[in-house]
Amino acid sequence: MSMTMSEISRDLELIRLQYRQGNFKRSLSDALLILKNPEILKDTTSYLQTVRLAYQSSLELRQLDQVLPYIETLKTIENPWADYILGLWSLDSLPVEQADEAQRYFEKALSNSVGEVNHELTCRLLHALATVRIWKKEISEAEALIDKVLFLSRELKLDEIEASALILQSMILSNHHKTEHALEALWKSYEIAKRGFYIHLQANILIFIANTYSVTGNTKMVQIYANIALRGLDEERFPRLYQAAGALLASSDRSIKEPDLRIDVDRLNARVRGKGFVEFGNQHVLFDLLMLLAMHPGKRFTKEQLIGRVWKQMYDSSIHDNLIYVSVKRLRKILEPNDEAPLFVLRDRQGYYLSSQIIVEMSEGMVVP
Repeated sequence: MSMTMSEISRDLELIRLQYRQGNFKRSLSDALLILKNPEILKDTTSYLQTVRLAYQSSLELRQLDQVLPYIETLKTIENPWADYILGLWSLDSLPVEQADEAQRYFEKALSNSVGEVNHELTCRLLHALATVRIWKKEISEAEALIDKVLFLSRELKLDEIEASALILQSMILSNHHKTEHALEALWKSYEIAKRGFYIHLQANILIFIANTYSVTGNTKMVQIYANIALRGLDEERFPRLYQAAGALLASSDRSIKEPDLRIDVDRLNARVRGKGFVEFGNQHVLFDLLMLLAMHPGKRFTKEQLIGRVWKQMYDSSIHDNLIYVSVKRLRKILEPNDEAPLFVLRDRQGYYLSSQIIVEMSEGMVVP
């Protein structure tokens, strides 16, 4: 159904509110609906803001493939906002050592935005550049950029950006072993996020608080704040944050708990909490399937990815759907204490995965996650 520009503007404001409140599924679906409307192409600013919100929502949902076609269109648009979004995409999709590409996008956007009265964009770009500097361990440059972001965001009352800048500041302080100051910055950030009803940001800050305690080895405080974060998170609604909090909690548990699953890579066997010793024997494919999932706890693998990574074949639904179903069932039979109520090998609409809540240990001194 075609929409007028006034209707698009109205819906764009609603998408911003949905994103702020952590309703990412709705903000993503509504943004994609707008992007399919030809009318949006008449207003570059609205188009770019819609792509940004769709991208940020898809990032939280781990569904980046849904926005890839729109990200590609940004390469043909000469606009600072387009370069900003492309920089974010590079930052999130490339290895840390390739942060230079993201930096080039951000610096180009900053240069092209000179003379434009768009303080929010300037603030976001400075924040993004500070993030890159931290990744590249250029701490003094990052600190100078963070100071600018904090000043501008407070003057302009850009709460989300101010809260995010305080998180960056806490990372630097924690790295300098200034734990009390790092926690102070995070609690300031939390109050700002709470005041602005940024639901997902509040959970993210609690995870950073837990991580700050993790650096000091304070296991008890890690568990307290990771658990608080998890209580406010639904795995389907907040998959990225849920996995991050779960990984921290699992990491803190290692000092006081035996692993739920200990895999012996050389002997093709495992020891499972609640079941004991299990052998895979000559069932190499099932063991390979377990290893793939165990190396990426919480990550969803589609049927196409499983067939490509484990069976080394091109996916054909008529052949492989039943193969995957039977193989997963057999793996659960071997692994799960109760294969009718699996705890380890799970599935949702995005694919198959190993629960990020379990502790996995491997024989070659490797601990996952």
